[in-house]
Amino acid sequence: MAQVNANPALVERFSKAIMAARNLSERAPNLLTQPQKLKLYALFQQASKGPPPSEPPPPGTVNDLDHAKWEAWRDVRAISNQQAMESYSQIIENLEELEVAPQVTATVWSTAAIGVGAGDKLDVPLVFDATSRCTYSFSIVSGSGPVGFRINTVPPQPAPLLSLYESTAEGTLEVLGPALLMVTLDNSAATFNSVELRCRVCLEPIAALAEESRYKMRKAMYEKVLERAAAADGLAKAARMQREAVDKAATRLEELRRAVSSARSELTGLVSTLRAQKMELALGKRELQTLKRTLREKVAQK
Repeated sequence: MAQVNANPALVERFSKAIMAARNLSERAPNLLTQPQKLKLYALFQQASKGPPPSEPPPPGTVNDLDHAKWEAWRDVRAISNQQAMESYSQIIENLEELEVAPQVTATVWSTAAIGVGAGDKLDVPLVFDATSRCTYSFSIVSGSGPVGFRINTVPPQPAPLLSLYESTAEGTLEVLGPALLMVTLDNSAATFNSVELRCRVCLEPIAALAEESRYKMRKAMYEKVLERAAAADGLAKAARMQREAVDKAATRLEELRRAVSSARSELTGLVSTLRAQKMELALGKRELQTLKRTLREKVAQK
């Protein structure tokens, strides 16, 4: 593993992240998307081996996934192995936090229609283990109201936590726990009218709700980070493809320049050859003219 000049604490963190990644892949094989898996692969390779081979695997020797792995590795080739360790470790640590969402265990009493006779009341006890958010709702579905709806502790407090006299109501309050709550449906004021009520009371531990809220915030932030990282990777890939296109165009332009230069050299050579041949032809013509004069002079002397 390439760990030259690596911080020992970072190396240990990276090693733990590798083990955690293996455990995550076994416990939650579908936790990561394919682009995220490729990103982790690339960071691991960069951290442990350094930059990838400069050329992709030859066509026909690998499948599409292997080629995608090489491309992902190439996209992070500019970062140091320590930066790759840091990024890899951070991603795995975030995934460990988000692997299992916190569970909010609620105490719920719910009924679609419960009857309370005229002059009667109904008590429903609810046990809860911690300070909780109590969400309640009730409404008359049969008969006429209003009716009493109370929530109090057991033993009862002098003033109930909630005391209503309505036909319908809903709301939320905080109740300290652990404790035993008593939900009372009171129709004792009615002389003749019995009623049927739809009721729901839900107790959710505030600490668990807070942890759930923090988890959702962390998850939302992590998803935004992933979106930004994916966008950055997309821009980097587009820039790389553009650079490659520019490099290819520059290479082609250089080839054309060399071809033009070679053609110019050949043309210059041809021009020089033609000039030399022209000079030789002119010299030959002069020699021929000289020879003709010599022959005419000899003929004239005879």
